[in-house]
Formats: sequence, structure tokens, C-alpha cells
Amino acid sequence: MDIVDLLMKYRSSTSLAEREEFALKMLSVIRPVLHRYIYFRCPQVLREDALQETLRDVFKSLGKYNGHGSFKTWCFTIASRRIADLLSEKKVDAATIYDGGELLASIEVSEVSDPISVADWMDFKEILRLLALANPPCVDYLKEAYIDDLSNLEIGKIHNQSADAARMQIKRCRKLARELVAD
Repeated sequence: MDIVDLLMKYRSSTSLAEREEFALKMLSVIRPVLHRYIYFRCPQVLREDALQETLRDVFKSLGKYNGHGSFKTWCFTIASRRIADLLSEKKVDAATIYDGGELLASIEVSEVSDPISVADWMDFKEILRLLALANPPCVDYLKEAYIDDLSNLEIGKIHNQSADAARMQIKRCRKLARELVAD
């Protein structure tokens, strides 16, 4: 049973016990997905708070999900906003979030067919470091496109943009990455 089926059963259930059962099942499906999404976008000291607050916000907002678009993308949008709020509240510099070891782990779990070479990894790590300093949102766009393998439409929804606007932003970020490497 997928998350949308669980959501529909949750909404149509009449007893509190049934609602709790479906809520726990939804939690078991969405928690690991959100954990991975947050893990690669949030400093270690804020991760657990971001995950808990995102889960709370998702469940508080279940009535607002209208079924248009992916439930996962809807949850990622909530997570992105929660992370931004926490970074702002805690006054964390977004450029300090991206740790090399964590990025390597993200590449390893991204199901890339061939292992990344050491030289490619060093280049990738340097590009992301420079991007984080020059334009921190670019790192998120590139991670969403190339590590999370989200479509332009899904990325656009996360950032309240059209698919074309997201595609153009990714293109600009790739261009910026090439310029940073060329310097």
C-alpha cells in the first residue's frame, strides 16, 4: 500500500484507533524518505529537530494535501521550509552545511551505476564547496536534480516555481559551477 492509499484510508476512517493505525503506517513510509532528504540539507546539530518538526508539520497539514502532485514532493516542500526556518532561527550559515563526508555518502546512496573516481569526487567536493559559498541555493537545486533524482516539476514545487523556472535555475547553477571550476 503506498502513501496516498494510506492517506485516503486515514481520511475515510471513522474511529480514532483506525486513524492512529493509518497515521503510524504513513509515518513508517514517509519518515525514512524525509530523513534522507533532511540529512543532506541540514547541519548535524539541527537534523533531528528538522525531522521532528517536518513530520509534525506534515501531519498537521494532511488536510491541505489535495492529491495534485506527488505526496513526497509535497513533504519535501514542507521540509525545505522547515530547514530554512531553523537555519534562520539558529543563525546558521548555509555555506557551512555541506560536509565532504556527507556529500560522499549522498553520492554512494544515490544509486549511481558506476562508483565515482577519487578525482571526480575531489572535483565534485570542490565544486559544491565553491557553490555553497557563492550561491547556497544552487547546492540544493543540484542535489535535488542529480542526487535525489527529482524531476524539474518536483523541484519547482519544492521551490514554488514552475518546472521551466526550476530547469533554468538548474542550468544557471551548472553554469556557475563550471565558471567556479574554471577560475
